[in-house]
Amino acid sequence: YEFTFEGDEDAFVKELEQKVAIEESLKARTLLKMKVRLSEHFSSNDLLKIILKYGSIHSFNEILPSMNDIFISLVKGEKLEAVEA
Repeated sequence: YEFTFEGDEDAFVKELEQKVAIEESLKARTLLKMKVRLSEHFSSNDLLKIILKYGSIHSFNEILPSMNDIFISLVKGEKLEAVEA
């Protein structure tokens, strides 16, 4: 998932690091843009609850693999994860 958040960043990131894999984090003024990968036992609703606990959401998007990503993984014989990024 990719989202933009505004609020108590330190406490938010501290709790988030224990629950998801943070793949990317960018700060621009008061906004924090993050890309995270959820575990099997952690849903997008769980992620939204944490975000709302520490601030407000400016954007929230599920990242799905492109057709090109799927094709390349099939050609390479890799298992493409159907989980959110």
